Amino acid sequence: MKKQKIVDPYDVELDEYEQEIEDNFDKHIELEPEEKQRMMANLVEAAKNYNKGSGSIRIPNPDLNKLKSKAAQLGIPYRKYVLEALRKAC
Repeated sequence: MKKQKIVDPYDVELDEYEQEIEDNFDKHIELEPEEKQRMMANLVEAAKNYNKGSGSIRIPNPDLNKLKSKAAQLGIPYRKYVLEALRKAC
């Protein structure tokens, strides 16, 4: 299995408009009402489209029972055990 490249969320290239917003973030510049409304609409749309990146997999019952048993031996919830195992594998 291929390792996923870790991406730094702060290492992004901003366009001119985004850079202006970042540069002025601490200045608390009041937006014009139309601009504020447009910005809020964009933020609401972005929130609707946000994907946490979660997913599901099917694990056969015998394997799932083994995972649950091993997690119980370690004293941790099996979902946490599975997630840790997947992270180590990646």
